[in-house]
Amino acid sequence: MDKKIKALLPAISGTLLVIALILIAIVLQKDGSSSGSSGSGGASDHGNNAPQSSNMAPLQPVTYSEIADVEPIELPDKSPIAEAIGFEPLQTEKLSDKYVLRDTELGDNSITYKYQMHMDSYSRRLYLAITKMTQEEYNNSLPDERVREHVDIDGRDAVYANRILYRVPEDEELTEDSVEVIDEKAGRAIIDRSQPYRELSEIQTLDWYENDCKYEIFADYLDLSPEQIVELALYYYQNGK
Repeated sequence: MDKKIKALLPAISGTLLVIALILIAIVLQKDGSSSGSSGSGGASDHGNNAPQSSNMAPLQPVTYSEIADVEPIELPDKSPIAEAIGFEPLQTEKLSDKYVLRDTELGDNSITYKYQMHMDSYSRRLYLAITKMTQEEYNNSLPDERVREHVDIDGRDAVYANRILYRVPEDEELTEDSVEVIDEKAGRAIIDRSQPYRELSEIQTLDWYENDCKYEIFADYLDLSPEQIVELALYYYQNGK
């Protein structure tokens, strides 16, 4: 019996060696597959989520101030205004958080409130003018029908228009074939002769009639949409006193 066992030992040892080698190979193959899978996952993570340096602060969105950086002036006495236009109008130090009152101009039959966002307006103009006139005069003063757009101010019918403003010195002659004259006749432009210099800009106006007066918001170099300029009018009625 012992001789038989001794005869089988080399075969058994060889078989065990082969089994051991197979097991080692399987283990090594699993490790390699796991490592490769981990490496692939790392590459995928890198592609989807780029690493950030621990020394870098997260990027913050750029924001711009929408609030005026100047203080409004005091509202004027209403008595002289009532003499000019026939009643005491609502007045407001602001037309929004962006535009505050910086000047007023009293005429024979009008009052103009001038609003700004910055100390230096850089030609940006935002006026609210109230002018005493008849309904017929108001109708005749409205922009050409080809460029006007009717909008609503809390139940008030108003007219919005976006046009070109040509400022031309009074002593400068314009002919019938001048671009300024052609645009004016087409309703696309207004010619202003009140300044001693030339200037070209785009203006938006919002006009409505109330209290036997024409109300007009006039915006120059501000590029206001109908919705934006109506918001200013609503602010006036909601905050005026």
